[in-house]
Amino acid sequence: MEESSRADSLKPDNNACSKIISMIIPCCEDLIEPKSDHSHKIVEISNNTGNYFFDENLVDETSCSTPRKRPNDIPRIESIEELRIPAYETY
Repeated sequence: MEESSRADSLKPDNNACSKIISMIIPCCEDLIEPKSDHSHKIVEISNNTGNYFFDENLVDETSCSTPRKRPNDIPRIESIEELRIPAYETY
């Protein structure tokens, strides 16, 4: 009889556990797709960044002519400041 009373006392806990698990599993499954998309975007950004720096910073090929100075397109400080994310303010 003692086993039966233990099983009865655990029944509400088991029911609550089942309900919680039934809510958690779909949430975990929903997180898998964004995580995969995020990883894909990171790889895409890394590849684009690598290609950009490679193209922008190509070493001059050797030639028999006198090297010429290439123009540098250095952004203005104002344009860099415009890209800055505003500070998060707490109230």
